[in-house]
Amino acid sequence: MSRPTTGTRNPVTWLGTPVFPKAARTALADAQARRNIRKATSTIRAKRAAVIAEHDDWQLLRAAGAAIKNDVLAHLDEYLLRLERSVTERGGIVHWARDAAEANAIVLRLVRETGATEVVTIFSAHGVPKSVEEEAAARKLPALNATCPLVTKVHRQGNRYVAQGRTLILIGHAGHPEVEGTLGQISGPVILVQNEADVEALDLAPDSPVAYVTQTTLS
Repeated sequence: MSRPTTGTRNPVTWLGTPVFPKAARTALADAQARRNIRKATSTIRAKRAAVIAEHDDWQLLRAAGAAIKNDVLAHLDEYLLRLERSVTERGGIVHWARDAAEANAIVLRLVRETGATEVVTIFSAHGVPKSVEEEAAARKLPALNATCPLVTKVHRQGNRYVAQGRTLILIGHAGHPEVEGTLGQISGPVILVQNEADVEALDLAPDSPVAYVTQTTLS
């Protein structure tokens, strides 16, 4: 980020925090999808209930955690400047970047200044588009794929739906790294939906086969 003071997107239909019931209405006609969702939600609820049962004051802990998060976000500029002072006082150097491109350029310059000749590429847990994987391969860069298994599952399921001839809807936030990665991993058109109004704006034939996948970090 820029020091605080006291791009090209995929060809996709950009529709605009999704309202689940309406966004899922058509897709839930798929019996297999209903079974998958039932199994996933049952597992998640059971694990959550088990953890909650271990703490009598879990609601207080949850509220305390939210308060800490809100405080940090409200004073983030102050904390970052404090971190910079602490690092520089100990002989370190802090580099500020306005965006990801500038951060990448800084990292590249620093690596080149060391004289390093070997680079290892790590694919984000959010996943990356196929074009990134292909570029790494073309440059013969060693690569470590750190994509979250849940994200990889979304990619596979999305491609499976497209192969079945379904119109694929992705429920998520435009510009989020996971959404960018998913759009770049699906071998076909994807409609990105972000809110209820965008669901209502979908122009799909009544008999059109539809499927949806969601950004895993929405919760």
